[in-house]
Amino acid sequence: MVARYIPAPGDIVWTDFSPTKGHEQSGRRPAVVITVRSYAKASGICTVCPVTSHAKGYFNEVPFATKDVAGVVLVDQHRTLDFEARSLVRAGKVSPQTLIEIRRRTG
Repeated sequence: MVARYIPAPGDIVWTDFSPTKGHEQSGRRPAVVITVRSYAKASGICTVCPVTSHAKGYFNEVPFATKDVAGVVLVDQHRTLDFEARSLVRAGKVSPQTLIEIRRRTG
């Protein structure tokens, strides 16, 4: 039996944000988990902020880079997802300082 992946704060995950409307980030892309793990485990959902490689220099962008993923976190487009239905795949973790900055800007 394969262990169930439970997202943790700061995890970088790949997911598909579709369907979307308007200017929302769409398609398969990385995202950063901001939900505490205990809530994700109990509820089956987690809140993530999408990542883009196309920085525009806006206040809502938190830049980061890891060995495998780099870009800016769009903190104003956070979204709550059913992490099992969307089959999140873990792709790394942001630094503690980056997670603090993401949380500071999401309120």
